[in-house]
Amino acid sequence: MNRLKRWGEEWLALLKLNIKLLLSNRPAIVLFVVLSVLFIVLSSGLSNEAEKRSSIPVGILDRDKTGLSERFLKGLKTSEALYLIPGSDTELEKMLEDEKIKAYFVIERGYEKKIEKGQTNGVVSMYYLKENSAVSILTDLAAKYMISDIAFYKSYLMYQSLGTDYEIQTKKQYATRLDQIESDDNFKFSIETKIENRKGMEQHEEVKNDLLYRQVIIGMLAVFLAFLIMFLIFGVRKEKMVTRRLILTGISPSIDHIGTISSVLLCLSPAFLVISILLSNVIQKSGLVAYIEIFIMLLLFSWVSAELFYLLSQMCEKVIAYQFIGSLLLLGIGGVSLLTILANLISGEILKIAKITPNYWFIKRFTDIIVKRNGFDLWGVPNTMLVVIGVVFIILGKGMMYIGQKIQQ
Repeated sequence: MNRLKRWGEEWLALLKLNIKLLLSNRPAIVLFVVLSVLFIVLSSGLSNEAEKRSSIPVGILDRDKTGLSERFLKGLKTSEALYLIPGSDTELEKMLEDEKIKAYFVIERGYEKKIEKGQTNGVVSMYYLKENSAVSILTDLAAKYMISDIAFYKSYLMYQSLGTDYEIQTKKQYATRLDQIESDDNFKFSIETKIENRKGMEQHEEVKNDLLYRQVIIGMLAVFLAFLIMFLIFGVRKEKMVTRRLILTGISPSIDHIGTISSVLLCLSPAFLVISILLSNVIQKSGLVAYIEIFIMLLLFSWVSAELFYLLSQMCEKVIAYQFIGSLLLLGIGGVSLLTILANLISGEILKIAKITPNYWFIKRFTDIIVKRNGFDLWGVPNTMLVVIGVVFIILGKGMMYIGQKIQQ
């Protein structure tokens, strides 16, 4: 019991010392502020772009360029379901072939004249990829913004057919006349959008653009946290002159390990709270459960990253070696983040390697939270894998410490 109490006192004293060292490290504070502002700016821009790209990307070409075609085009632009991309025939055809758009509309020449005559065939064409499930939705959306003009001119033409001598005496007579008009075959119409599969091309597995953008944000966050933690671990270990201090004070390596990791996480905890709120807006999921999910995810990833760089500090006796190898690890982290984000677009053995890194499971957990937007899961498999990876780093560190002690003896 006395031994446990002594360990607790040592840990608390070391924790206070580490926090004091971290807060007195001005370069670390400046770096944290700069990186935080940069991350907020970039994530905000990507989040806004994700909102745009969450709509269906559709090309548009106006060959008629008249008042009615402009009104139809303006209506399409107001639709939140569509992300319109203007272009020429060649440009839109190439974008369709590269699957940058789901389909493209062409407002044919004579659109206005045909609508004014009550004609609806051949006014708009749509080109799409085979097996595209969005075709019916797109044609319905197009019809929505044509219907008012078509109905206006259809009714106007029918009104003209009444003749100048026709006079409505009562509401009942007017209602009767409307019934007659609606039963007239000349008044009935349907909007037929010409749809054509381009050269038999088939659409590949769908990748949601908005999810990719949000994964980019979390990938940036992973690199940001790892870089900051590397710098903090380096600052604490360097300032304490760790080897000599442990010998002089008699503090056990285990207590030093726990004190260093916990002080770094404690200093970052306020930032985790802010980031949790920001990320909840990015994934459009708010509430206490969402904040807790994200906070746990950030805490676990930061703990694993801290264990990694603590292990690296044990391996490297010289500062230059720590910085060089740490920088290489950060580059690897960025590469793994990119591969994880593109996991739906590329395949290969390298993705299997990515699964043993904390970044893969960090992004995977974030993706799970997005997919389960209407539900909640405070833990999940990715968090378990992060714990496993962190424990592996601890075991490696203990092994290296044991080997070092044997060599000294």
